[in-house]
Amino acid sequence: MYAVTNPFFPMKTAVKAFLCLCPVLLFGQTLKSEGDNLVITFRPAGDGSGPPVTLTAKGRIVPPGQSDPATDRKRRFVTAIVEANSSGVPGRILALWRDSDKLDIEKKLTDQKMVDANRALYSKIKVSELLAYIEYGQYQLLFVRHQGQGFTSMVRTYPVIEQEGRLLLTNALREDMVYTYLSSIFERELGKLPAK
Repeated sequence: MYAVTNPFFPMKTAVKAFLCLCPVLLFGQTLKSEGDNLVITFRPAGDGSGPPVTLTAKGRIVPPGQSDPATDRKRRFVTAIVEANSSGVPGRILALWRDSDKLDIEKKLTDQKMVDANRALYSKIKVSELLAYIEYGQYQLLFVRHQGQGFTSMVRTYPVIEQEGRLLLTNALREDMVYTYLSSIFERELGKLPAK
């Protein structure tokens, strides 16, 4: 779960309850890159013996300093997310969202307390590091570590979709329990990677 909840990415109560139970159900996980895939291996609760369950997703861990056009594009988008949210300017925030999500985000932007809390959180971020990404259907899940003033390092998942050649945020997955579970596992495991 997030260290600080982002009001623009809501989570259903049933999903929160499911996530609370997940650590009880699993003994341990390992995360590694294998070619163009990220692989998580789950071990059962108890002594962890017996064959594990392996989950493979197309994507990869992004080594610090790696530069290629696709990765650099994702990094620029992460920078745009932090800059827009730290500005608190509704137009800048809305420009990052898929059209079908904008009405919901516009409603949230009318709550000044929410906007102020969001701006305060993002204004404290000093370093954002793209740790990994995976493809999930038509979506890409960007896993980003934020470090800053007044909070511990946190890993966040940003679900994005590409439309008309642009990366855009989306809340289309907010009720998808597989997405929510994957995000929580990847966030926890990626958070163990050394910070740059």
